[in-house]
Amino acid sequence: METVKEARKKQVTGDNYSDDEKRQYFKQNYAIIRKSAGWSADKIASMLGVSRQTINNIEHREKYELTKSLYIASRALVENEIRNNPEDMIMTKLIMDAFVDKRDNYNEEERQEIKKNAEKLALAVVDKPENRKVVSTALVAAVAATIGAAMGAALLALSNKLFKK
Repeated sequence: METVKEARKKQVTGDNYSDDEKRQYFKQNYAIIRKSAGWSADKIASMLGVSRQTINNIEHREKYELTKSLYIASRALVENEIRNNPEDMIMTKLIMDAFVDKRDNYNEEERQEIKKNAEKLALAVVDKPENRKVVSTALVAAVAATIGAAMGAALLALSNKLFKK
């Protein structure tokens, strides 16, 4: 059940998802978010102060709960990386928008196309964050070509927004 605080937040920000829903969406897409940021499971586990097995459980065990504290810490790492390296993190920002924060802006077909391309490209950045910018650009191009001009324009606007600090 939605709290009064969450209802007010939705009214002010237009955010259609509760914190619990976002946490669940984040968990469902944890692996692709992590990989798109260029982090191996060992690396993010070390940054979060948890075991690699915990990361493996989050990513692969459906019934394993992503605790609120681990969600907040994981999300803070991702958001900090996006804020500090916006040109390199377009792919991660797009994944966060499409699968966690702004799901309503994308239909299921668009989300699946983004995920399919991101999964292919993310392998090029795991443990190689220097490749993020090139891979992010390739994802934007691949998704725009597949989904069409409207999505391409939206992705271009997103990348332009990210480049402005």
